[in-house]
Amino acid sequence: MNVKLFSKQSIEVSPYTNRYGDVSTRRKETQEEYEARLNDFLEQHHIIDIKPIYDGDWDEGGGGIYCELMVMYEPREVNNPFASKYI
Repeated sequence: MNVKLFSKQSIEVSPYTNRYGDVSTRRKETQEEYEARLNDFLEQHHIIDIKPIYDGDWDEGGGGIYCELMVMYEPREVNNPFASKYI
């Protein structure tokens, strides 16, 4: 069994001025991009279980709460003799 953690990633983009007035070349994935990346992974592997992992500041409103998905999976076997054994 293998384990992979999923959270939104940074993506390289052409330089732009962010909301703080700084020039940036990275941005966070949109919800649609994140869901598409997660769905592609889920379709290509045999999923055993998915669990949320929460982290952050839970009291006094002092910070944010972050969530990742822990996906437990096994590679899906391929029946094509010319392909590698696993995807």
